[in-house]
Amino acid sequence: MRARLTTQQYSAFVGVPFEIIVQVQNDEQIIKEVHARPGFIPSEAYVSRPLVISLFPAETADIQLEITLPRETPAGLYQLPIEVSDENGPIGTLTADIQVAPFDELSVSVSPRVTAAGSKTSFVVTTTNRGNRPTGVSLTAADADRALKFTIEPRRAQLEGGQAVAFSVNAKGKRPFVGNAVPRAIQIDIATRSNTTSETVTFTQKPRLSRGLLTALLLLSIIVIWALVFSAGFRSALAGQKPKKAVSAAWITGAKPDPTVSIGSISTKIVAASDGRPLARMIVSAELVDKSRPATAASSDEDGAVTISGLTTGVYQLTVSGDGYTEQILKDTVRVVPSSEPLPLANDIEMVGLPATIKGLTSGGDPIPVSTIEARLMINEVPTGEVVSATSDATGLFAIENLPSPGRYRLTFTSTGFEPIQLFQEVAAGETVTMPTVKLQAGPGSITGMIVDQNGIPLGGVAITATVGADVISTVTPTAGTDVGKFILAELRTPATYLVQVVLEGYGTQTLTIQVGPGEPHVLTTSIVMSKGTGVVRGAVTDSTGAALGGVAITASNGATVGQTVSVDNGGFYSLSGLVAPGNYILTFTKAGYATEVVGVSLSSSLGAATSNVVLQKSASSITGVIASSTGAAVSGATIVATSGLVSLSTLSTDPSGTFRIDGLDSGWWTVTVSAPSYSNSVVLIQVGITDQDLGPIPITPVTP
Repeated sequence: MRARLTTQQYSAFVGVPFEIIVQVQNDEQIIKEVHARPGFIPSEAYVSRPLVISLFPAETADIQLEITLPRETPAGLYQLPIEVSDENGPIGTLTADIQVAPFDELSVSVSPRVTAAGSKTSFVVTTTNRGNRPTGVSLTAADADRALKFTIEPRRAQLEGGQAVAFSVNAKGKRPFVGNAVPRAIQIDIATRSNTTSETVTFTQKPRLSRGLLTALLLLSIIVIWALVFSAGFRSALAGQKPKKAVSAAWITGAKPDPTVSIGSISTKIVAASDGRPLARMIVSAELVDKSRPATAASSDEDGAVTISGLTTGVYQLTVSGDGYTEQILKDTVRVVPSSEPLPLANDIEMVGLPATIKGLTSGGDPIPVSTIEARLMINEVPTGEVVSATSDATGLFAIENLPSPGRYRLTFTSTGFEPIQLFQEVAAGETVTMPTVKLQAGPGSITGMIVDQNGIPLGGVAITATVGADVISTVTPTAGTDVGKFILAELRTPATYLVQVVLEGYGTQTLTIQVGPGEPHVLTTSIVMSKGTGVVRGAVTDSTGAALGGVAITASNGATVGQTVSVDNGGFYSLSGLVAPGNYILTFTKAGYATEVVGVSLSSSLGAATSNVVLQKSASSITGVIASSTGAAVSGATIVATSGLVSLSTLSTDPSGTFRIDGLDSGWWTVTVSAPSYSNSVVLIQVGITDQDLGPIPITPVTP
């Protein structure tokens, strides 16, 4: 069975279905029933159409997997395994790169909405990040009368997806001394990177002395006076009386210990020094300092709690150990006395895990970008300030070592021209974890330039269109102000080579190709010159075999570049318009892998048009062949080296056909050397021309033992 994905990379939005198509071919001689499912995705989050396909021998069919990612899926790049199985079990696993798009959503609640107090009060604003990427939140508050001063704690906060933060908004202002209560409306603004919302609350300030309070004070004074009179009368009536009996102070004695209790116990909690998490299955042993009895041990439970029971009276030394942790002998001893309740230690015991390592591989371009990886330990879902960083090598490999463990780490991958990626990885104590390949997504790029006429005057109203594949991005140069003639094509997908067309009525169309690297802000170093004329040069570009060549860059010059275009694949045709006629022009034809061709053309005043067909010769050729033994059997794994002067090119013959190919050979004489284990070397002298050569079978002789 053979299976593949029709598309490797997908863009997905949470809650919005997207489709992955698995193409399956039956290369066996029996009918097979095949089904596919995405790994790590719950069954209710995807639909397979059809659920099972029946394939006859050599038949090919598609399975459509419609996937809806849960709302809580964080933004970023994921590698989703697609498991393909038949009636006998798994066939294999395909991998789809899923780029989950970010979205922002913040929910806000305020408590209380209405409050009454004197000079100050507080409101609690709870914000919850309902989006799928981290977002910053800041608060401000103000009242219409500006009679209050506000303090907000914290004023700003960074919220991960699903995280909530409570802000305390404290209002303070001078309260009225007497009179009626004063209501004050307070507007609280909550701002994120993409939106600002407002909440209105009411703070009613009470006066220091209200009419009701004055009445209450008068009544209270009357009651106090009467209370003083009655109190004085009672003290006078009871004065001088002595107590009838007295109890000896020795009558009350402390409780005696219970002689039936002869053992004690110690209780404590074991936590990780890295992030404070409770540690299970840690061994805690208690041994008498005088070593008069064997040590007693117990194991911690899932909450890290442990109780060592059956201890006789004495002073104990505690030792804690566990897999992946440094053994710890507590420096403070513990005195145990008979008791029915465990003796709790004053502090939790913190265990230090052996250093952990996170390693993996990054990809995302050719060449592979060098990435910086920063690891931050998460405590209560909040990253700490301490950063452990590493840099990937030229092959994309990275290793972050000496990480405090155990812990959950937030890994941030950054590389010039690429979007930062955040992933989370859990490590156990002393563990070395290998992550799946992290694929970096190139950031958006841009093309910036200036468009002028033949006199160097900036031109407004020029339409610029950049095309790559199905992507089309357009803009128009301003016609007024200081930016006349300037343009910028922003938010371009990278890396890519764009076909850029520059069009203005009355001028010749200019066409050029621009290669934009990952996240590159590409700036044209020279202005694009629009030529205003009626002349045109057209033609076709082919190679030495007569095959049409597309993507050839053609420029026209009469001392300055006045026209640019690119040949198209369909016949290799090109057209340069807007040239002033009469006039003489130099046309330059360039394409990677071919020798540059320069021709001259003349435009007469009567015709104003010319045709120039050009043949480009290859600047480098390829050789192919088959490595075979003297018996005619193909030899795989042979090393083939082509040498000419100081230039040396090499490759290996493929398995099992023995074929090989070497590209990039310049014209001239080359020596081809073939070597393989257990075979004698074979040397062939060839002359490379402008066309590719097939050397056919190259025999090598086995070495006689």
